[in-house]
Parts: sequence; structure tokens; C-alpha cells
Amino acid sequence: PFGVRRCWRVSDPHAVERMVHSQLADYRLRNDREFFRVDFPVAAKILDDAIGASGMAIRTLDALASLTELG
Repeated sequence: PFGVRRCWRVSDPHAVERMVHSQLADYRLRNDREFFRVDFPVAAKILDDAIGASGMAIRTLDALASLTELG
């Protein structure tokens, strides 16, 4: 039931992960797990907005196949 839908390349992954978890806190299933119950379009919009506002975005890839472009 899980898979990669989009990949965000950022300049500070650890900082962005903390920020993203904060932004998705209302959707967290359990405090001891990193799973969230939220529709992908909603999550993607939250992440796009937060990462864009942070100034840490490098590149967004819309499909897993695009990861091969990074070489």
C-alpha cells in the first residue's frame, strides 16, 4: 500500500523532514510511527508549499522513473 509518488530534492534533508512532520502532524496515525493518513494531493500541496517557502527546494520529480535522471 506504500510507494513513491513524488520526490523532493532539498538542500537540508534533515531540516525539511522535521518541517514536513510538523506540517503533517494533524494526519499522523501514531506518535511512534512515520505514517500519515492523508490523500496524496493534499499531502503534496502541503509539502510543495512548505518546501517552497523554506527556500530549500532543489528539484521536484513527479515520478519514480525520474530518479534515474539524477545519475
